Amino acid sequence: DFHTKFMNDFSKLMDSKLETVVKKTDINRLNELLQAYSNEVQTVKKELATLKKENEQLQANLEALDCESRKNNLLVRGLKLNDVRNNVHEQICAFFKDQLNVNVDHSMLDVIVIGVLKSSPLFIVHFARQQDKWAVLHESKMLKGTRIFLDQDYPPKMRKRRGFLFKIKRQISTMRPGSSVRVREDRMQIDGYWFRWSEKEGLKCEDLQTADKFRDILSIDTSAEAILRVLQTNNTP
Repeated sequence: DFHTKFMNDFSKLMDSKLETVVKKTDINRLNELLQAYSNEVQTVKKELATLKKENEQLQANLEALDCESRKNNLLVRGLKLNDVRNNVHEQICAFFKDQLNVNVDHSMLDVIVIGVLKSSPLFIVHFARQQDKWAVLHESKMLKGTRIFLDQDYPPKMRKRRGFLFKIKRQISTMRPGSSVRVREDRMQIDGYWFRWSEKEGLKCEDLQTADKFRDILSIDTSAEAILRVLQTNNTP
């Protein structure tokens, strides 16, 4: 009859609709999957952080090895030789003797010339004995006013850090005239405290643990952003 047919049709309709309704068990399962995904993301983040630290340590080790390989080198800029293709070793040694009063046997050094066609190329001088390098470097003050410059052969990244530290040194010396500030390799000493430069964290003190104490010592904000802003304001190149 009509009533029976209506109830059957209604029952079928309800069954079809219920099939599309999300059950509580489905919601629980979805929450479990989301939690598992979140846990996996956190695990990946931790692994990436570990890999980043390992990579930073590897880069530091490589730079240390690079420094070691360059420790007996000196860079000579602004020196004009008669012939950069022949007898360079003898001419370099003659320069050391005549200008710096330092005797170095030409057989005890090697010279690489960068920019042979230039009027004053870059000379990378490698000394067999470190004491010879330091003897030459110690007398480099005698070259003042000659436009000839001697410098240690630092790796590129360290040279960049040194350049930035010298900019900061000039700025701190201006802001705090009474402070004792000096740069040694890629570290800077301010009133007895040693600092390093980090592009992420700014000026970091090796002797203290908190940024607040750094600021108390320098009386300035030592964050990377603040220091860069000060240098830019003062038109530091």
